[in-house]
Amino acid sequence: MEFIYLFLKQSGDLLNILGMVGIALLTVLIPIAVAIFNNKKDFEVLDRNVILDHVVNARYFLIYLALVYAPILLWAGSPYSLRFLGLVAWGAGIYFIAMVRWTGFLGLVSVRNFG
Repeated sequence: MEFIYLFLKQSGDLLNILGMVGIALLTVLIPIAVAIFNNKKDFEVLDRNVILDHVVNARYFLIYLALVYAPILLWAGSPYSLRFLGLVAWGAGIYFIAMVRWTGFLGLVSVRNFG
């Protein structure tokens, strides 16, 4: 329990690490954005809608971003108990963004194998 208290007490390096992990996952999503807005094809609108609805889960993506970055923004003024909840929220946001990327990868593999 003491370890968790000391871990939550620090702020400098931990905040940098949490922010960089979020940024790293977001930069991995750049190829999906390129695929959405790239070449003009016959079914461009349908492709974009399928990617946004089923691969990226665009409805919830802003919520995922809020789960990742709200705890970082509110870290300095939060008591240690809320910092722990912030870490849990951050972890959930990272998980959801990673699952968006994993779903995109599986969609690419299935199109390549069966397309």
